[in-house]
Amino acid sequence: MKEIIKRCFRRKQLLLTFAAVVLCLSIPVGFTIAYFTDMNSASGTGEMIELKPETAIHETIDNLNKSITIENTGNADAFIRVKVFYPASLNGLQVVINPNSDEAWILGEDGYWYYNAVLKAGQTTPVLAVDVTVTAQEGQIPDFQIVVVHESSRVFYSESGEAYPNWNLQAAQPQER
Repeated sequence: MKEIIKRCFRRKQLLLTFAAVVLCLSIPVGFTIAYFTDMNSASGTGEMIELKPETAIHETIDNLNKSITIENTGNADAFIRVKVFYPASLNGLQVVINPNSDEAWILGEDGYWYYNAVLKAGQTTPVLAVDVTVTAQEGQIPDFQIVVVHESSRVFYSESGEAYPNWNLQAAQPQER
């Protein structure tokens, strides 16, 4: 009888050990199945769209006068400013910058002419004219250059929804891939 009890006890022990091993091995299977059924992957290539203003300056020269317009060729709205450089002392010449429109161009304290509205993508500013008047006798006109520099700023919005430029923002350097 003792022998039968020992055999039953060994069988129970063996059965419990087997059940414990099966239970321990089945727990990670559940996590593995969850891992394989929960994972998703995608492949392919695409082009990242970066919204940034790109502008082009258009200068038309008529005799000594210059007509300046800026076109927004990018895919984002922009603020525009223009600075006109010419020699301070032009004996025999007088240079006047004429905005040619009702408050579209405003002269700032820093010497830049600011376009007074957001320039939408695909639009062009009104003309900013640089008029040169000759006050000297003909044949005594000095050689000179009028250099036009333009800058654009992406449109930023305040918490109240008001659009504003950031002229101090530095252009990002291209990253190597």
